[in-house]
Amino acid sequence: LFEQYQDIARISQKLGKDPSGVSRAIKKLADKYPVLEKRTGRWQLTELGTRLNNLSRDFIKIQASTLKSQERIRIGSNREFASRVIAPRITEISALIPETKIDLFSYEKGVEHALKAGAMDIGFDCGRPTDPSVAYKMLANEPISTYCSKSFAKQFKKQITSQEWKALPHILCERLYPDRIMNLAEIDWNVAFHVNDISLARELAVRGEGWALLPSYSVSREIAAGELIQMGNESYEIEKYGIWWLRERKYLTPAVQALSDWLKKVPLD
Repeated sequence: LFEQYQDIARISQKLGKDPSGVSRAIKKLADKYPVLEKRTGRWQLTELGTRLNNLSRDFIKIQASTLKSQERIRIGSNREFASRVIAPRITEISALIPETKIDLFSYEKGVEHALKAGAMDIGFDCGRPTDPSVAYKMLANEPISTYCSKSFAKQFKKQITSQEWKALPHILCERLYPDRIMNLAEIDWNVAFHVNDISLARELAVRGEGWALLPSYSVSREIAAGELIQMGNESYEIEKYGIWWLRERKYLTPAVQALSDWLKKVPLD
């Protein structure tokens, strides 16, 4: 105001204050900070005062621009779920949380660490978190089945038909151990390859290197393209997918609810 009017009477009128009170406030400000000084009987801004005003105006403009910009929510999951389930449906997800920009990340080792590290806001993962500070809802079954290529099925048709396929070359993907998934007693599996990534297991299966246990959502394209077939009709649903977030972030409640409702309806088979 002082830069704009440079007159105590007009400033007082603008503020609705008594001129003597405004004069005392200006003197107190000048005594404490070198932003005002008296020249020829009139208060004037110093060079520092002018620079401070310019910086304040810039800050106000930046703040106004930030407030007008859309909120951003960082969503994450493992690589397969992020690329095969979330990314293809990103338009409908965005519509569920309007006025919000979505940043999408993938973490092959799960989302719990990323949530606690502040690298994401909402995560999709299976099972339960270990840290009680991470809230979660288990919402959707994750069907897992056995898959192989047509060439593999043709080569070992006799064993597959007679249910002796468990002795055939197996592509073992970490987290998808057949003993646990199929609830079988320990078997000496014929492990052709041991991998730590679903995409690796899927690619080896497509190449006919063995059969693999894989989530149904991760092979839907390959099934449609005829690159993989399901071995038998059994589906194992011991895992559930859900939504994870930090309990302390109460402001995420509307987004968590919207994404929870969405996940319940998403086909993972």
